[in-house]
Amino acid sequence: MLLSPKLGLTTKLRCDISGNRSLLRAWPPPAAAKAPGSTSFNGGCVQYFDVVEYATTQQAQGMPTRLGVVQEVTGGSLLVVPLVEEVANPGIWVTDDAAEEQEVPASNVLQLVEHVYSQMQDTEHNPHGEHAHDVWQVTGTLPATVFRGEACS
Repeated sequence: MLLSPKLGLTTKLRCDISGNRSLLRAWPPPAAAKAPGSTSFNGGCVQYFDVVEYATTQQAQGMPTRLGVVQEVTGGSLLVVPLVEEVANPGIWVTDDAAEEQEVPASNVLQLVEHVYSQMQDTEHNPHGEHAHDVWQVTGTLPATVFRGEACS
C-alpha cells in the first residue's frame, strides 16, 4: 500500500476477477496480456478504468490531446470520460463536468497513462466530508500537448 498525504490511503494494485488469474495485479498491466472486455491499440491493451491519452475524432494534427477514464470497451471503440487537471493541485486529474462521455476509436488511443487512483473528500459541497470524488494522480510525465482544462490553458 502507498500512503500519500494529499490523497490519503491508496494502492497501486487493481482487481481482476476474470478467468483463473490472480485477484491482484500490479499497475500498469503488461502490454502482452489481453483480458476479456479489452481492446488493443498500437501500444498495448486497454480495459475498463484505464486512463488513456487520446486524440479526439474531430482533432486536426497539432491540436491538444485529452486524458480520459475508460468506462466501456466494445469492439474497436472505447467510451471515455474526459479528465481535467485540478488548478489547485497540479498532477491531480478529475472528471470534466463540462464534457460528456466520448466514443473514441481504439486507433485514436495514444498511450496508457500510469496513475494512482484515489478519492478526495468533497468539502466544497459537503462541509462534513462524508462524500468524496474520484481523482487520478498521474505519476509519469505527459506531453505538453495534453489538454489540462480551460482554467489551466
